[in-house]
Amino acid sequence: MTEIIMPVFAMRISIMDDGSGSIGSNLKVGCKDPIYNAAMDAIESIILAHVCAGVDVLDPGYIEGIETAVEACGNNL
Repeated sequence: MTEIIMPVFAMRISIMDDGSGSIGSNLKVGCKDPIYNAAMDAIESIILAHVCAGVDVLDPGYIEGIETAVEACGNNL
C-alpha cells in the first residue's frame, strides 16, 4: 500500500497493491449542502483517478488547480 498526504484540505490517498484506492479529506466537514458535497465528492474522485493513472498530485501546479476548483465550487454553489 502507498499513502499520499496532500498539503491541502487534509487529503489522504491510499493506493493498494491491486491498484484500487481510497481518498479522504475535510472538504465536506460541517457542510450540509448536498449539491456542494456532491461537487466535493467529484473533486475527490477526479484526484483519486489521477493518482491511479500516475499523475503527480503533489506537483505545485496540480495542487493550485485543486485549490482553484474547490474555491470555484464554493463561489458558485
